Amino acid sequence: MFEEMLEVARNKLATINEIVVGLPEPQVTVLLTDNDNIYVAVNDVDGSICNELKRNKSTKIVKMLTLWKAGDVDLASFVFRKAILDMDEDNINTCILLCGNGGYVVKTLPETLC
Repeated sequence: MFEEMLEVARNKLATINEIVVGLPEPQVTVLLTDNDNIYVAVNDVDGSICNELKRNKSTKIVKMLTLWKAGDVDLASFVFRKAILDMDEDNINTCILLCGNGGYVVKTLPETLC
């Protein structure tokens, strides 16, 4: 499923050129919820997508990834990740795709908040 999420991120980034203060280039974070909905947060450094997730009663995030316009997988901001965790206690199990030695690795959300 991470491959599909990466494709969603790449497609969205292809249409975005807006740079916001504090980010060197556009980025998107793709979230997969427990009911198989995909949400895309564009240049969201403070977790404002959580408002939409709450309105849609879709707060349990199963997987997430953040991609820069240049194609690099990275962590969403600390504030964004904390907002996801604060939004729903079940998000302690959220899996995040990251770059590791020789490829991708997956960590849980709390492992990235140390």
